[in-house]
Amino acid sequence: FSDSHLQTVNLPVDVYHIGREAFYGCDSLLSVSLHCNGVSIDSRAFQHCPLLKDSVSEVRFYTPHISVLSAEDVFDEGCNCLLVPKGQLATFESWKKCFLTIKEMDK
Repeated sequence: FSDSHLQTVNLPVDVYHIGREAFYGCDSLLSVSLHCNGVSIDSRAFQHCPLLKDSVSEVRFYTPHISVLSAEDVFDEGCNCLLVPKGQLATFESWKKCFLTIKEMDK
């Protein structure tokens, strides 16, 4: 999907791996939702997606079980908002290098 004009990525529970540069350069990507039970994300998967820095953009992780080398390896710095499962803020503390805001979802 790299360099495509996707606006939304909504990955279901049965996805367990997102490959290198899978969504790299998606210039219209504004929303990412990962419903996966656990997922590994390879480097540069969501880099160079400029609209993820927009004030209305958001990335939602419905699981705390995300395996990455580092947040900076997957996302650019300055992404707007990361929403994580309730009670999991500490798990994503190191992601503050990439996201301006990290908040818990209500559910």
